[in-house]
Amino acid sequence: GLAGTGLDSEIEVSPLEIDFGYRNLADGSSAPRTITIRNLGSRDLNFTGGGIVLQGSAASSYSFVSPPDASPLAAGASRQLEVVFTPARDGLLRARIVITTDDRDEPETVVELYGRGLESEIEVAPQLLDFGSRDLAAGASAPQGFLIINHGSIDLNFTGAGIALQGAAT
Repeated sequence: GLAGTGLDSEIEVSPLEIDFGYRNLADGSSAPRTITIRNLGSRDLNFTGGGIVLQGSAASSYSFVSPPDASPLAAGASRQLEVVFTPARDGLLRARIVITTDDRDEPETVVELYGRGLESEIEVAPQLLDFGSRDLAAGASAPQGFLIINHGSIDLNFTGAGIALQGAAT
């Protein structure tokens, strides 16, 4: 009788989820995280459709360190993708990498991406303190105050002069 071995591609992607944790918007991009794509099959794994793409409402907060290589992946071979997180706004930012191939039982593999953007956001109220006209002989005016509020998700740090009086007397 006849006997034979069929040829097929078989994708394996690791990891299937990356949590970038918390990242301050002012700090720019995270360190790269690596995703490995392996072909465990006995023939080339071909990328189809979009190949390897970032998708989701916060996809703009993630990027590949270099463009993904969507050329055929030989049997037994592997390649790596490097992804960084650069939060575009405060809060939880979710996206996914969708990998489409000719693997018959897994034509689409998804890697979930999570990260949380953090920022400090200052509000000063009121914007102007008006001490009005004052006779110099009358001494100091009554004190006036202002409020500094941080609406952000991380501490607001004062740098340089911190809080300083500026402007000229008119």
